[in-house]
Amino acid sequence: MQIFDYAFYIVSLDDVEVTDATVIDSGIGILSFGVQPNSVSHAYRNAYFKVEDSLFIGYSDSYDCDADKPITAWSPPANWGRKDQEGHIGLLAPIWGNSGPAFGKPWDHAMSYNTIRGTMYLNRNTFANFDGSCGLKNSAIRTHHRYEDMNFPIVASTTTYINTPDTNYVYFDPPGLGVINPSDCVDMPCDALKKFLIIDTDGTLSGSGTADTTIIPDNSFEWDGDRRYGMGYYRVPRPMVTDTDGNRIAYDDIMANVGIVQNNPTSCTAMSDWNGFHCAGVNHRLLVIESLDVDTEIRRLSPIGVLAEDWIDLINGPQDHGWCFGYTCQERLSTFHAIVAPGITHEIHMTSTPPLRMRYHLLNANAGEVRFLNI
Repeated sequence: MQIFDYAFYIVSLDDVEVTDATVIDSGIGILSFGVQPNSVSHAYRNAYFKVEDSLFIGYSDSYDCDADKPITAWSPPANWGRKDQEGHIGLLAPIWGNSGPAFGKPWDHAMSYNTIRGTMYLNRNTFANFDGSCGLKNSAIRTHHRYEDMNFPIVASTTTYINTPDTNYVYFDPPGLGVINPSDCVDMPCDALKKFLIIDTDGTLSGSGTADTTIIPDNSFEWDGDRRYGMGYYRVPRPMVTDTDGNRIAYDDIMANVGIVQNNPTSCTAMSDWNGFHCAGVNHRLLVIESLDVDTEIRRLSPIGVLAEDWIDLINGPQDHGWCFGYTCQERLSTFHAIVAPGITHEIHMTSTPPLRMRYHLLNANAGEVRFLNI
């Protein structure tokens, strides 16, 4: 018997550990969906999922690519919303939401804001046969493209691959246009697919062989390209490119590179099949920027510009999840996630007036690591 969707479908208020599991021929090995604490109330905890000593086999020798799919294969709300050419996935990026799946709504993601903190730990796992089987895009690890608010970090060690090309180790789905509308993310993509961070502590997940490798998405997608995505220099907050005399500063003078900071051109290796990079020695970490003002849901601060050295990245925040008299509430939580690097000053500008009270969280940071912020 083959599992079409999820071998492990985990929705939990608690931390969860999966050990000594064997997953074969499943559409998705593990979908992990944590619930609470509520980020609107500014509560948080260091929530985690842990997967250890487990084996994920994308396709066995007996798998029949031409076999009929289950009669409910494309029936909402229970089934995973597959993209064209999407194959088998070992692990989806973890998500945490303020609430679990709503009755009659999709099972695979929250209909609420993301929480503030959460991490998945992967130790001593093996991914086998995530190759080109069935002519599909198969991936050991892939972003959770059904949840637009936030994909939380993975910290991994001692990863082994068997019959899996490096092109299929990781895949970052590019942002789509479906939620770029006034009822959801408004005028640019939300951040889930643009802020998914993998910390590869020993270089075995990325294949780099270098300790403290990080894997990040390519955030230059559609930059100054298709205007429907709302991404480009024209979205950079004006104070960021204005000097103290009110004169405009040329973009190329201070932000010639687009995306998450890479320190220097040799720090990161572009992996086009991943839509991302693996970086040695940059030590990226996830920074949470949280407004504590009472108008955190009704006053928009984004796009937020994050400038580190000459790298510019934009943050939008989560989407609108409210329903007011049958319509969306036009409210979005002002809690943002940025990927930053140590020892570098990060200049942060908001499109509107900054909050009076703010709080910052640096997830998975090592003792003594320092980030410098200019707000």
